[in-house]
Order: sequence, then C-alpha cells, then structure tokens
Amino acid sequence: MLFRSLVVSRYREAILATNTSPIEPTETAVRAAYESQTNSFVRPPALNAAIFFHDVPRRATAEKRQEARERVEGWRKEILAAADQGAAFAAMVTQRSADNATRYRRGEVGWTSSEEFKRRYPPEVGTAAMALRPGETSGVIEATQGFYLVRLLAQRPAEVRPIAEVEPQIRHRLREQNRFAREAFIRSSSRAGIEVRTNALLLASLAAAPAPKPAAARPPSSMERMSP
Repeated sequence: MLFRSLVVSRYREAILATNTSPIEPTETAVRAAYESQTNSFVRPPALNAAIFFHDVPRRATAEKRQEARERVEGWRKEILAAADQGAAFAAMVTQRSADNATRYRRGEVGWTSSEEFKRRYPPEVGTAAMALRPGETSGVIEATQGFYLVRLLAQRPAEVRPIAEVEPQIRHRLREQNRFAREAFIRSSSRAGIEVRTNALLLASLAAAPAPKPAAARPPSSMERMSP
C-alpha cells in the first residue's frame, strides 16, 4: 500500500509538472473577474431612518384609537415647530417610543435596504419612508399595532461595491475554479497515459477451461441419521 501511494504521488507530480497554471489567482485575474461581473456586485438602494411608535391595544375602542392618534399628532406638531427637528424627534423617541429595538438609539434603524425595511415594519411605514426626503418627518401612520412617525435621516442609491470590498469573495471563487481545473487536468492526463492491452492467450485459456464439477453430496453421518 505504501509503495502504491508513493507511485501515485510521483505520477501526480509528473503530470502537474506539465501544468504550470497556479491555484492562487493573480491580481490581473481578480481585476478581470471584477470588471466582467460588476452587475453581481451592486449594493441595493438603502436608507437610514428613525422610528417613533405609539402602541395601541388591539381591542381598543375607536374612541381610544382616535385619542392615541391625536396625541401623536400633537407630538408631531411639536417636532415640526422645533428649531432642531432632528433633536426634537430623537428626544421624543427616547421619552415615549414603544419600539424598544430603536428607542435607546434615538429611533435610528441603521442602514437598511428598502426590502428589508418593509419586512421589519408594517407596509404603511415602509411606503411612507420611501416617499420622504432626508430631513423630512412623515405624517401620522396608522397600523394595526398603533401609530408611527418616520424621519428619514439619509438615503443611498444603488451602487457598485468597490473591488477592495469584494476581492476576498472573487479570490475564493477563482481559487476553487483553478483547483477544479487542475484536478480535471490530472484525471484526463491519467487516462491518456494509461495503455490498455489484451492478453489474447490468457483470455483464450480462460474461455477454454472446463467449468468446475459440482461437489458430490456427502452421505449423512451416524449422528445425523440418529437425530429425529
């Protein structure tokens, strides 16, 4: 077994000596792959918004829901009247918002794609956020759980990610492609280097050899005859 492994190893080395293509991709190969597939590296549009949420029990009466809406309307007017609307919105969120995920971050959601934002919040909130410009505060948004206000902090259009950001991903993919190509080269070279011969004399002798006779039945022993 050891001798066989040594032979196989030496044979692989001999084959690889004829294939000088490296496994590790070159800078030129990485750059070419990036430039030929820029559509694969597009970062989708994203936004950064702040959220205020005033919850209302699901079983609240119409009167209670209207009271909640009027409270949020009043707070919104205070924000719009403030000299620094951003600071006023952040203060109101910290003091009154029921969205615990953003309350202690001054309402900030963080950079989020449009689709992800719509998945995290009710559709009405996502639609309102998409219609805002940076620095604007939405009107009162009614959802099943309660009432929202959204303030758009910033937005980012779709853009191609820089090569420095995606280079590890490209290198890994090219490395796997080169490794696969090398193994395919070894397999094809191995098959091409093996000469198959037929030993006609041995084959004829096997074909002419008589079939073995079946073994004769053994007579039962005395113990077997005595057993019931």
